[in-house]
Amino acid sequence: MNNPTGHGGSRSRKQKGESRICGNFALSTLLAVPLALASLAAGATAQAAGPVVARISRSLTVNDEGHLHLVGESGAYLIEEGRVSGTLVGRVRVSFDVGTSVSASFVLYPNGGGSLTGHGVGKLRSSGRYASFGGSMSVSSGTGRFSHASGQGGLYGTILREGSFPVVVQTRGTLRY
Repeated sequence: MNNPTGHGGSRSRKQKGESRICGNFALSTLLAVPLALASLAAGATAQAAGPVVARISRSLTVNDEGHLHLVGESGAYLIEEGRVSGTLVGRVRVSFDVGTSVSASFVLYPNGGGSLTGHGVGKLRSSGRYASFGGSMSVSSGTGRFSHASGQGGLYGTILREGSFPVVVQTRGTLRY
């Protein structure tokens, strides 16, 4: 005898299949509820953290020249400051370590705000009163509008080895921010 409640007795294939489908549907619904709640909670957390903001990356070909003057020294270390002209007009402060090579760390303050920080290395060539250097430089960080800055390029310059040790520095490269 066929029992409509599905308890006891025999059932047709159709009834067994329907029961399996209904059971699978019920199980998947029970599993979906916690997943949906977790998804809603994650969305609420993301909204609480604030909106996601996309940042447009810019690339700039830089060709700058700085005319620097000595503001401090200690042995082979020179601290120089001065005006920068070219692509990024502003002021710069550079710490040079002058030996058989030149290494430098700098902070550039372009007009309009923000700053760029980096370092450079170069081979020193000497010819009497003047020493020249050439090598590479990189930008490692920045602030303000340059907060995600990075870049690399060439570093060239001359140092007058008397008086106030004036330095002329040229940089050419690519800046991304």
